[in-house]
Amino acid sequence: MLLALIVEKITGDEFADVVRARIFDPLGMSASAMPIDSAMETPYANGYMLGIAEQPLDVTAISQSSVFGNGNLVSTPLESARFYAALLRGEVVSEAQLPAMLTPNPEVAGTRYGMGIWRISDFYPCDTFYGHDGATPGYDVSAYSNRDATRQFAVMVNTLTPAETVGSEEAQQAWKELGFAAACN
Repeated sequence: MLLALIVEKITGDEFADVVRARIFDPLGMSASAMPIDSAMETPYANGYMLGIAEQPLDVTAISQSSVFGNGNLVSTPLESARFYAALLRGEVVSEAQLPAMLTPNPEVAGTRYGMGIWRISDFYPCDTFYGHDGATPGYDVSAYSNRDATRQFAVMVNTLTPAETVGSEEAQQAWKELGFAAACN
């Protein structure tokens, strides 16, 4: 959030406008946005919280201002995958800057997190992937690319529990299998 506010202060523009001009427009991501309220352009998937009420609770209208600058991205799976392919080809940051993003912090033992990007080498059996996942009330998304940007995937589920799981053990297993199929098939 603080970095987004710094970007706004330096540029004099709203963070969403800077992201649109510098990332979305050059990459052809016309269906992506960074809302700071509950308004979203249709079509979109409604998000539901499980385990709060007897029935799934529609939380689609929760304001995204709570995750301003770090989680208020609304996109399609195709455009999320397009972003990670472009990032790993050096089209978002320079080839010189990219290794800093992809290299985990050596001061944190066992970490797989670089500067804003995860390196997953022991989860998907077919390759090492770089990207990010994230959850906001009612949604969980994973979007990754392999290093040579020949394989990308983005998967989303529109249910989440307060513990940030996608639901029952069976639902969690199905989510894991969906991720494997998207990454490796």
